[in-house]
Amino acid sequence: MRLAVLDDDPILLDLLQVTATRAGHTCHLYQEGKELLKALRTDTYDLLVVDWHLPDMEGLEVIRTVRAASDNVPILFITRRNAEQDLVEALACGADDFMTKPLRMGEFMARCGALLRRAYPQAVAGTLVFGRYRFDPEQRSL
Repeated sequence: MRLAVLDDDPILLDLLQVTATRAGHTCHLYQEGKELLKALRTDTYDLLVVDWHLPDMEGLEVIRTVRAASDNVPILFITRRNAEQDLVEALACGADDFMTKPLRMGEFMARCGALLRRAYPQAVAGTLVFGRYRFDPEQRSL
C-alpha cells in the first residue's frame, strides 16, 4: 500500500518510513502541508498520516482540504497534543484515528493495518476487484 506521511520531524519521518517499508508498504514523506496537498493533485495514496503542528499550516487544515476533495482515503492523525478536546477536534475534522507522540511503532503499524483493512478489504486480503474483474495474485488468476 502507498502511505503518505506528513510531519516536520525528519527523524520521525525516517523511522516511520523504515517501519512502513519493512511491513511491505511504500512510504512517501512530506514536511509541509502544502507540499502534500500539491502531491495529492497528481498522486494517490491508500493512507495519510498527518501531524498537527506543521511549519506552514495546521494538520487540521490539511485534513479539511483532503476531505473536501475526497472522503475515502483513511487518515491517521499524530500529535503531541493529548487532551480529550484535541482528539475530538481531530476526529470531527475528518481524521479516522488518532495517536499521541511519542509513537510506538508496533501500535502505529497495527492502527495503519486496521485502517487499511477497513478501507480496502479486498486489497488487504490479497484479492483486487476492479469492476467485473477480480485479480487474485496468490492464485495467479484473473
